[in-house]
Amino acid sequence: MQILFLFIALCASINAAATPRPPLTGAALEERIAELSYTPWNGVSTLLEKKVELGCVTRKFELPVIEPNHEIRTISVILTTPPLARFSPLLVIAPTILGPSELENGARLHLCKQGVSSLIADVIHSIQPPFYPDWEYEDAVDLAAIRALRTTLDFAESLPEIDRTKMGMMGLSLGGIVTSMVAAVEPDRLQAVVLVASAGNIPYSLAFSTQPIIRKLRDARMRALGWTDPAVYEAKLRETITIDPNFFASKIIPSHMFMLMARFDKTVPIILQKESANYFGEPEQLFVPGNHYETIFAITQFYMKPIVQFLHLRFGQF
Repeated sequence: MQILFLFIALCASINAAATPRPPLTGAALEERIAELSYTPWNGVSTLLEKKVELGCVTRKFELPVIEPNHEIRTISVILTTPPLARFSPLLVIAPTILGPSELENGARLHLCKQGVSSLIADVIHSIQPPFYPDWEYEDAVDLAAIRALRTTLDFAESLPEIDRTKMGMMGLSLGGIVTSMVAAVEPDRLQAVVLVASAGNIPYSLAFSTQPIIRKLRDARMRALGWTDPAVYEAKLRETITIDPNFFASKIIPSHMFMLMARFDKTVPIILQKESANYFGEPEQLFVPGNHYETIFAITQFYMKPIVQFLHLRFGQF
């Protein structure tokens, strides 16, 4: 019965206006920016696999990420380069919460055929939540992903095939949330940023999202505390989540960003995507007629063309 009440409350609230999560300024902004710091890559990589696919060279590497406590966590990255690539543009791809899939594989091969190298970085899927984590969990996941993506950029700069002046990053869903925060601290290295069905205002998104993993975690926490109103859960997250893409909006370069936005999205609600676009300075936007996963899964079939056009705009001809 309690689960039913949770469901009814969620459905009633999903279209409610979101409480704004505006950009930070001054000392508060600099304090949060400091949280996004990382230890640069140590130069070590392990080649796990190499193959040729449709004329594209694909290599899988394992990279060490140095955590704040000096422990080393490893992530896997998949590098795909065009044949005989030399100084090619690069797009780092941050997948959804579900991790790398055939979707990212299709995107990397499409990019290769267009003369663009790619690096798929599994920075989120390897950090799955316990059944009932503490309230610092969300920040911990996002910060770990940001450190991993910045390490991936370090690795990319070491590759002779890559033009380090033409590097970008594309994030899908949660991958886009962390990508937007990397863009705030890497404006010089990231000349192109593509966000797909992503937005800031993380507390609202987690309180009302229909994504199964997020919903399972929310329901477990709310049942344990006897809560039935998602707005109460959102209020708690507004206290505990200290980093958010919207906070760093003043550090975003709008001309470097392209947002692919799903009109009927209830996983990362469209009202949040519009809110973030406004805070980010109204970067180039494309609204598409679909929900969250329809939009993401349609990328390779329908939306790689405008993404590649944006890369041409940012990188010139390639």
